[in-house]
Amino acid sequence: MNTADPIKASDFAPIDTNIELEAQIQMLNEKIESMEKEIEKSKNEQIRLIAEMRNQAQRFEKKSANDIKRAARFFITDLLPSLDGLQKALEACQNPDAKIENVAMGIEMTQKEIEKTLTQHQVEIINPLNELFNPDRHESIAAAPSDTPENTIIRVIQQGYCIDNLLIRAAKVIVSAKK
Repeated sequence: MNTADPIKASDFAPIDTNIELEAQIQMLNEKIESMEKEIEKSKNEQIRLIAEMRNQAQRFEKKSANDIKRAARFFITDLLPSLDGLQKALEACQNPDAKIENVAMGIEMTQKEIEKTLTQHQVEIINPLNELFNPDRHESIAAAPSDTPENTIIRVIQQGYCIDNLLIRAAKVIVSAKK
């Protein structure tokens, strides 16, 4: 005789695989539905985040524009007394009794007031007389023979201006050349 396992009646019973398959299908459908809900939730969160980022960018742009306007307003307000001084100088020039020395003194005072206002607003005035020429800050419009070392600025034609190391206008200069 064979020592193999004995045959049982249950071995010949029909296997009900349909119930197991339906249970697995039901479980998989529920998992798919759950994942679809999770995807939809993630999409909605993403849309809200994108909208919030856009709103924040718009608020930042608006605030930046307002800050620039406010800074300009303060700067202009600080310049107005200088403008008033120039107006008075023009009026004084029209007076037949005006002395040129007094008018020149008033204009000089106004210039100093403007320079003071610029420095209060962190504007650096570039007046590079006797400095070595620097093409990043100076614009050479001519070279002239001089006893000073070559490429030394011997005359400032027009002052330059910068703010926070950002050049607004280069100083126009004449530099020394070999004799």
